[in-house]
Amino acid sequence: MRSLLVWMKELVQKKGDSKPALNRNWKKIVKIGICMICVLALGTGGFFVYQAKFGAKVSANEQVARVTKGDVSKVIEGSGTIEAIDQYNVTSLVKGEILTCTFEEGDMVQQGDLLYALDSSELDNNIQKGLASVEKAQLSSQQTNKTIQNQTVYANTSGVLTQIYVKNGEQVQNGAKLADIVNTDVMVLQIPFHAKDAGNLYAGQNAQVSLESSFTTLGGTVKSVSTGAMSNSEGVSVVTVEIEVGNPGGIQQGDRATAMVGNIACNAAGVFTYSQEGTIISKTSGEVSGLNYSVGDYIKNGSYFLSLNDDTLSTSIRQNELSIQDAQLALESLYDQKEDYNIKAPISGKVIQKTSKAGDKLDNSNNSTVMAIIADLSTLVFEISVDELDITNISVGQTVQITADAMEGTTFTGYVDNISIVGTSSNGVTSYPVKVVVNDSENSGLIPGMNVSAQIVIESREDVLRVPVSAVQRGNLVYVKDSSAAEQKDRNGQSKQSNMSQEERPQGGASTEEEKKQERVPQSQSETVDKETETDTNTKKQENKTEKSNVPDGFHAVTVEVGLSSEDFVEIISGLQEGDTVLIQNKSGSITTNQGVSQGGMMGGMGGGMPGGGGGMPSAGARAGGGGMPGGGR
Repeated sequence: MRSLLVWMKELVQKKGDSKPALNRNWKKIVKIGICMICVLALGTGGFFVYQAKFGAKVSANEQVARVTKGDVSKVIEGSGTIEAIDQYNVTSLVKGEILTCTFEEGDMVQQGDLLYALDSSELDNNIQKGLASVEKAQLSSQQTNKTIQNQTVYANTSGVLTQIYVKNGEQVQNGAKLADIVNTDVMVLQIPFHAKDAGNLYAGQNAQVSLESSFTTLGGTVKSVSTGAMSNSEGVSVVTVEIEVGNPGGIQQGDRATAMVGNIACNAAGVFTYSQEGTIISKTSGEVSGLNYSVGDYIKNGSYFLSLNDDTLSTSIRQNELSIQDAQLALESLYDQKEDYNIKAPISGKVIQKTSKAGDKLDNSNNSTVMAIIADLSTLVFEISVDELDITNISVGQTVQITADAMEGTTFTGYVDNISIVGTSSNGVTSYPVKVVVNDSENSGLIPGMNVSAQIVIESREDVLRVPVSAVQRGNLVYVKDSSAAEQKDRNGQSKQSNMSQEERPQGGASTEEEKKQERVPQSQSETVDKETETDTNTKKQENKTEKSNVPDGFHAVTVEVGLSSEDFVEIISGLQEGDTVLIQNKSGSITTNQGVSQGGMMGGMGGGMPGGGGGMPSAGARAGGGGMPGGGR
């Protein structure tokens, strides 16, 4: 209004400087100005009355968006907690005092390194007892085996069986006499020599023996010379000398003879005895069997004589074998426990926690206490849960984008390492664990326990038309802001041409491929297809009609063909053009727009100027609610 008055004043000054002319012109100008003000007021009021009754029924919070080009990616998201690929809790399987501890928290250890050494004195005592038990079982087994060996009786000397005390089938006890044997092939002559001469005698010297009964002289050999002397009946000191003589067959035990060794003669005659005489004694009990000798038979040393049978020995043998086995297993178990007293690192990694030290005692109440925790931090992993509808889109090796709450602004990468086939169900939905490995884990800065989010891109489109997800209504309808008629006509024409390939455009009345196919369909099938198509078309038309009936003023509904969709955007294959303005929904699902419309301008606080003549987006003031009048175009 102030600008209008300034304009009128300048117009008056241009008409002339004379006062009468000025007054006349000024009066005309005032009248014209008043008329213009009235017309402007009536026009503005009429505009708002029209808007109130016939204008767009939209709220001040309505939002719009532009159709833009960009990337659309389908992403599966999940969250998890960072863990080491391998982590081990060090515990003790035995009790005892910790004697040594070779590491500190934060140290790197290698698999097999000694961590703790515990006092094993009690175990050492048990090992000694175990060794004794094994030895006892072995001795018992040896004794049984020896008894079995003694069941077969052999002759203990060569000679003639002079007496047999048992017979087949007779039961004998351990230590019983079985037979007497004497060796008559060699006789021993025990003869006295003067003690003063005995000093010149020694074993192995040749001797001449004369039999008193036949005056026969036989050769012999000195077997032994006694070291002690004794007096005979005549008071002469003599030494007993034994001389072995081969028996030609006529010498009997008790026969007498004299002897000379070299030129030394005996003091008196001596008496013949058997050189070998023995008795076979049973060394076990049992029933006699296999006896095939009689008295007077000759038997050689080591020859089989008889057998003593005892069936209970077989059971004893088996019992002894089991006793040895039990004792050995118990001893091996003790030796295995010996290793438990030296606790070694089960894996290579970093000691992230240490709770036990040298001097601590582990008893029956705390021998399962976690003494230390070792983690292999060379590889970090975490698990996410993927819905059953998405799990088929996941494959081993897929790249994963990772972000951590504790490290904002940093993105890490990883890959899918394993997809579990064992899912968990909740509320009728099954989810499957997916294991993700972090790339370059050692240098990532991530540590176990951190919460991370993962994104797996399973499909992507680059540089395509897209709109926000909330811009697409049911039935693939999009509400597009109206533009001028000429611009709309031109845009619709371009849209049709761009969405129709050269081959699809009708030329010279030629039928399209679909029409040609329809012509080849038999009439009966064609009628059925036509009815089904008509039914589907009517259904879609009815749905679109319902949706289009809700179109806000200033917008028109467009059916679009959509492609890939993400959490934020939907790919538009056809139906829209880059730069189109579309209506989007708010969180509650109602259609909204923040386009500067009639709510701006004077009703918004009279903060704007005159209507602009050009199109475009509203000013920031208009979008905030305090803008001017709406623009005249797009």
